[in-house]
Amino acid sequence: MNYSQKKKLSMTAVFLLALLLAACINVKWVSAADYKNAANLTLDDKTWTLSQWLTDTDNEHWYRINIPSDGKLTYKVRAYTFVYYQLFNEDLSKQMEYSHYTSGSEKSPNTDTRELGLSKGTYYLKVWEGGDSGKYDVNAAFVSYNATDENAVSYESPQYIMLNSEITGGITETDEEDWYRISIPSTGYYHYTMRAYTSVAYQLYNEDLSTKVHSWDQYSYGTELSPKTDAHDVVLEKGIYYFKIYKHSYDTGKYSFVFTKLSQDSCDHDYKYTYVEPTYTRKGYTHYKCSKCGRTYNNNYRDKLVLGTPYLYTISAGKKNASVSWSSVYNASGYQILYKINGTKKTLKVAGGSNTRRVLRGLKSKKVCIVQVRAYKKEGKQMAYSKWSSKQSARIK
Repeated sequence: MNYSQKKKLSMTAVFLLALLLAACINVKWVSAADYKNAANLTLDDKTWTLSQWLTDTDNEHWYRINIPSDGKLTYKVRAYTFVYYQLFNEDLSKQMEYSHYTSGSEKSPNTDTRELGLSKGTYYLKVWEGGDSGKYDVNAAFVSYNATDENAVSYESPQYIMLNSEITGGITETDEEDWYRISIPSTGYYHYTMRAYTSVAYQLYNEDLSTKVHSWDQYSYGTELSPKTDAHDVVLEKGIYYFKIYKHSYDTGKYSFVFTKLSQDSCDHDYKYTYVEPTYTRKGYTHYKCSKCGRTYNNNYRDKLVLGTPYLYTISAGKKNASVSWSSVYNASGYQILYKINGTKKTLKVAGGSNTRRVLRGLKSKKVCIVQVRAYKKEGKQMAYSKWSSKQSARIK
């Protein structure tokens, strides 16, 4: 390359650098430091910003969003051109989500809607030019989780909770796990429920985290309109336990839970059953008893056993007496004789199932004696009877 060529190349480079400097002078580059002068964004879902214009000299805008409590932020960007936008935490050290873009036109604007869970604090929304000048609008709304978790942020700094006290919390972009500490007063069965309005994971640990009460991490999948409730019955020894709730997948949202001493109402029941055979005084049934809470019930009832009816043989009448005999009945404890003579009824008990003969004495002569027999079965203090036999009669001598 000769001197003339080198000189021409040097002058070209200087010319290009001058053009680049001139272009930079005409562009208003907004630095991240200017975000402190951001405009406050109203959280009422109805108020849109007046149409904002991105131009060659004003190509980056910032909005301040003050979140009053843990909850869900919904914001919309309506673009009449090509724009980028992104949400940051208060000091811009963390991106709440990746940058997004939307593209529209004057005649056909396009609206992007974003939803995410955020903890109480201040956030900044950056909107910047995507290559073309044009206008856009921004709208935002907020719904609180009404959380009572009191910033249960870590194992070293958990929230202390009591039995029977329902806790509401939230998994957010800035608070991806919550820790709770609970004291179990005595060894026994306990019950806890987790209600998820999003996708969350949770785990119950012993005091030093060396043991998971459940052998694997639990997950619950719900939505705002259709929350999912999981119920667990666990045996806990007296002591301190930690309950961790943390982000599952990329979802944020609300949850609630409560720990209680196991009751018949809250138990998911582990029934053991036994068959109770029918007897002559009660029906048979299947008996169920929960091994956790002790609840019992019976079903599948079966009819009582029925004593057979004895067969009464012919009465042999004697002088002022009558000899009565009958057939034996299986499982009978004894028999009852009903006899009527001269208008008077009397009963006579014959103990023993094998005793099938008895002499009725002291009867009036020349009178007709009418006799019936039935079997009985004694079970504890209860008695069961067979039907009466057919009647037999004889005239006393």
